[in-house]
Amino acid sequence: MHKETRTQLDGVEVEKDQDQTQESEGLSRPFGHIRIDDKETSYVGPDHWAAILEHITQVKDYFDVADDMAESQPGESPGPALLIDPSRSTTKAEILASIPPRAVTDRLLSRYFRSMEIRQYEAFWQDPWSSPTMWIALLLAMLSLATSLCRRSGEALPSQLERAERATDAFRQRTVQCLVLADYTSLVPHTLEAMLVYMHGEYNRSKDAQPGIFLMMGMVVRLALRMGYHRDPSQSPFSPFHAEMRRRVWTLVCHTGMMFSSQNGFPSLIRAEQSDTRLPRNLLDEDIKPHMAELPPSRPSTDPTPVAFMIAKDAIMNVYRGIYEHLAAMAPTPYDTVLALDQQLQDARAAIPPHLRMRSMDQSVFDPPDLIIKRLYLEFGYQKGRCTLHRQYLTESRTADRYAYSRVVCIEAAMRLLEYQSSLHAELQPGGQLSGQCYYVSSFTTHFFLTAAMIVCLEVSRLDEETGEKQRDSLLAALDRSHKLWRANSPQSAEARKLGNALADVLSNFRQRDRQQWTRRAAVSSAAPTSPLLSARPGDAGSPAVENSSSSQSQSYFGNDTASDVFDSNDWAGSAAADTTWERMLQMPVSVDWDAWDKQLELL
Repeated sequence: MHKETRTQLDGVEVEKDQDQTQESEGLSRPFGHIRIDDKETSYVGPDHWAAILEHITQVKDYFDVADDMAESQPGESPGPALLIDPSRSTTKAEILASIPPRAVTDRLLSRYFRSMEIRQYEAFWQDPWSSPTMWIALLLAMLSLATSLCRRSGEALPSQLERAERATDAFRQRTVQCLVLADYTSLVPHTLEAMLVYMHGEYNRSKDAQPGIFLMMGMVVRLALRMGYHRDPSQSPFSPFHAEMRRRVWTLVCHTGMMFSSQNGFPSLIRAEQSDTRLPRNLLDEDIKPHMAELPPSRPSTDPTPVAFMIAKDAIMNVYRGIYEHLAAMAPTPYDTVLALDQQLQDARAAIPPHLRMRSMDQSVFDPPDLIIKRLYLEFGYQKGRCTLHRQYLTESRTADRYAYSRVVCIEAAMRLLEYQSSLHAELQPGGQLSGQCYYVSSFTTHFFLTAAMIVCLEVSRLDEETGEKQRDSLLAALDRSHKLWRANSPQSAEARKLGNALADVLSNFRQRDRQQWTRRAAVSSAAPTSPLLSARPGDAGSPAVENSSSSQSQSYFGNDTASDVFDSNDWAGSAAADTTWERMLQMPVSVDWDAWDKQLELL
């Protein structure tokens, strides 16, 4: 059946005709980025933002300079303690002595963990020595994560504990010692859960992606496979309760593995055909009991249970798996594969239950922050999937019309993510609806925004005089706002420092080029009847760049999903003119060979 979809970019309607798709013959497979120096040899896949950065001529050599800044923050070890920190051996007695009093432990766990196996927790406090060492490792990992989240949110710790940084590190070291003491390779109960929580604590320590976490994820996946989590427990001697808990844990392993893989530009560590474990049922925690003979039927998907988010996310993660397998394929694949994955992504988003669908902040006034964050994560995942799927056709679409749909979708999704970055930053400030929830901003969300910024940066580096004024100004305004946010976050993030400087270079080069074009136009117009538009310069009275300079940086935008909203941004030149950095730049003499610059851009 003939199926046709239309979308718009800056008022231009683009047709996607699935009956006329053609194989991507001659389209080279993206290589990714490999870095070789005296210190290390590292590779990231083609979806990684650093690989996109390499395609931007103005900043492609920036790696060698910026990678020197990618150092750990003061007081941080360079990677997961379980992999690289030679912790001294310890005894169970020493470990038990390091656990704080129950009142302190209760407060930390209740603040950040929804539920726990109360029976075993009570048994621990009655007789700590009888508790399995691996279960104690799980408890310590939870305490380490809880104190870390306290520190990031600015919440005070109980007075019996030391400073948040020291308490977090102490619990972290004890967790590692406990995992080693219990022998995490022996597959005893609670091993997988303890490793997952510990790994999440390590991941939470930095706003940047850490290679060691990706390696640890591989260990976790193999532990899960060896313990049989990839096979549905309905055919095993597990009770209904424990079978359902195993399904939840396996789903979490799959999602976490996919996210860490995508963060490094790699396909999933787990292939769909290698598992038959079903999704957990949409049930409340109180719906299931350890000794029940049979699970109750799943609640409707519209019921807001704690598992509903996991189920909705699974649909998007399944498409993610297909997208990254498509990108990792060495042989060219038909373009209709891309369009099919694009449709699957849209279907997954359409299936999200109403309470988890994206809505504006005005419509979320009475919603708890964690619910708002869940909506954001689902929306971020959808938009990032669109960027990833269509990014490789961004350049080819300039010479092959059949890829025009991909260019529109890729830029639209990237612009949407940059809008979300700006609005999320505003809502996290004091007085915002997410104030105090900064611990939800992780290296995953940073990765989403990094990729979006690089896509828009790549598009900006290839703008020409034929580009529509509305589209041009929207792209530059979004990039300028993003640049300011990365610059503000640079003290805490090496990736933010690198990208902030790269964006500054691109914006600086474009502004100088823009100024040169105005100078050329003015020179041409001097021999003809003077036109107010041609004789104006950026910043002059009456210039279009100044007349439309109202700022929208404080706008909180989490709403409609139409391209016209995304591309209806403020004039970038007017916003930049208010920045003293740009004012000084406009006063600098032009000493660039713009003919050579234009030829260089044509080679991109």
